[in-house]
Formats: sequence, C-alpha cells, structure tokens
Amino acid sequence: MKVFVTGCDGFVGSHIAELLANEGHEVVAGCYAAPLFISERKQTSIRRFNLCRPETIQPCLEGVKCIVHCAAIFDLAATVEQLHAVNVQGTANLLQAAQAAGVRQFIHFSTAEVYGTPEFTPLTEDHPLHPGTPYGQSKLESERLVQAESAGGRMDTIIIRPSFIYGPRCVYAAGMFVPLLVLKEMGIKKLPVLYGDLKFNCVHVDDIALFVAYAIKSGKGWNSIYNLADSDIVTLEPAVRGFYQIFGFKPGFRLPYPKRGLRYLGHVAPGLIALGVFQPWVLFLNWYWGRICRQYQLKQALRFPKLDGCMMHFLRVDKHFWFDNQRVLATGFKFQNQSFIKAFNAMLAWYREQNWIPDYGKA
Repeated sequence: MKVFVTGCDGFVGSHIAELLANEGHEVVAGCYAAPLFISERKQTSIRRFNLCRPETIQPCLEGVKCIVHCAAIFDLAATVEQLHAVNVQGTANLLQAAQAAGVRQFIHFSTAEVYGTPEFTPLTEDHPLHPGTPYGQSKLESERLVQAESAGGRMDTIIIRPSFIYGPRCVYAAGMFVPLLVLKEMGIKKLPVLYGDLKFNCVHVDDIALFVAYAIKSGKGWNSIYNLADSDIVTLEPAVRGFYQIFGFKPGFRLPYPKRGLRYLGHVAPGLIALGVFQPWVLFLNWYWGRICRQYQLKQALRFPKLDGCMMHFLRVDKHFWFDNQRVLATGFKFQNQSFIKAFNAMLAWYREQNWIPDYGKA
C-alpha cells in the first residue's frame, strides 16, 4: 500500500515511516524541514511540503491509499495563532487534499492532553475533554475535523491519543533530563527520593509505529479513538529510584511528593515567568549543558526546554496520569515494550551511541 506519512522530519513520524517501509509499504515521507533520521531508499521517497500551503500537499498524494498524520507544532511556547494555523487549519487543508485525491484511510495523531486535568483514573477515551493548554485545544479541534470525515462516511479514520512518548530520537521530552546530567557533572552523587500516591503509564515510540502498521495490515480498529499507553503502570518512588540508578545517583532521604506546593506554583508560575524569575535558572542549565557537550565533544541535540505558562500548567496535575488501554488491546494489538524503566535505559544507551549524552563508563 502507498502511505503518506507527515512529520517525517520529526520524532514519531520518522519511526512510523521507517517501520512501514520495512514492512513493504511504499512510503511517501512528508517533511517540512530536512529529515535527520530517514533518507531516500527503495521503499521511501521524501517530499517537502507545508501544511499551511495547500498547493504543496496535493502532489504528495498521487496513488496514496492511507495518510498517517503526525505533523504538528509540538511547542508549548507557540502562540495560539501559530498552533491554529498548523494543527487545525493545516489538518483541514490535508483532509481537503485527501478528499480530492480519493484517499480513504486517515490515521490522526492527537494527544492525551485533550483530557486536561484527570477527573478520574484510569482515563478512558470517554473521559471529559477539557484541554488545559492552547496546544491541547488545537489538537482537540483537529480531532473534530477528522471525526467529521468519519461520521460523513467519506473516510475511515483512527485517532490516537498517546500518553508520554519516549524512545530513540526523542529531543523535546528528553531535554527535561538535562538538569540531572548537569547535577551529575557538578559532582552531586545523592538525591532525595520522592514518594507518593502518583501513577502513570507511557508509550514507547516503537509501539506507536507498530500499532499504526497493525491497523493498516489487519484492517481492525478503524473509525475509533484510542488511548495509546502501555500496560506498565509506574508508581512514583520506584520510577525515581529507577531513574537514579540509570543516571548513576544514589538515593538519599525520602521526601513526600509536594502536591500542594507544586499546585500553588503552577497557579502563580505565569506571573513569575512574566517577571523573568525562572529565566536565569534555564539559561544557567543550558550554559552548563553546552559546557558539558564541549568537554565530551557531544552533539548538542538536547537542551532544557523553555519554561512557559503552558508547561507549568502540568504542575497542577496532582492526580494519577494513568490511561486505560483496553480499547486498543481489544483490537488484538499487543504492546512490545513491557517495562518502562528497561526501555528508558535502552533509550539512553541509544543517546550514548549517538554521542548525545556522556558515556561516563568510558569517561
């Protein structure tokens, strides 16, 4: 089957395009910028396009039977106008071009952020939708455009709401671990262990790609919405201890997860950000990280992300972020990665191989 995958210059799209090509599909890899991880080969052709310019989309769809739409602005610091132009109007442009080209299958990547602060857990696909950020709102609006195509009988669709996505090539979320690497380089050997009633589950990028390939090959699961989160329910203290072991820290005294304090910080953070309170800290982290990269001759692919009001919103999520995945399992799909900590460790091994983080064993 000929498949058009958007966002192949990004994290998730590149993995999906690669797997579909390996399974024998003819892949048109849609990119806005030059791709870093995929290249032209027998089963893959790279096409540059722009969701905001409809005339660049149509040439990508010749002979295409299925679209996998991963391209979006994933930047919590983006303006409402930027998010709407790409995530909403860009999806509308793609759907219109798909109709004109006779494409009958459309897989759309949304986000678990459409749920907002959990009202109950585990979160099912029927949980109320109250996005807490402009990014989440833009993805919810794009979902509704896709659902309209399905309801009108014009396309078979799948909407995926992934939990926290991790795996090789992840840049944005992995940047959150820059502080730990900085602390390690500063000689800190022991850190306090957080504990508390907090559960979450994540999804490895390989499982996202495998589910897309499974849906296309099996024909199962169409015209529905799915939480994509694995079955490994992680609790706070074991996760913290696991991270410390991975990064080479020793666990110190136990500290209760400061729900109330973080919730309060989440509410006052926008004002503090406007005053520039956090900016010196972020600048210091990235300056020190740049120093580490020069010392170890690393590729400076990671950096601590910009703190803004949208990112600080997550501090107010003081309940479990645990997703029900029974609907996706009912299609017959089986998750490959069964252990978040083991898979996360393997991800860091990839970073070391790519010279993105120091290999302290060889330093």
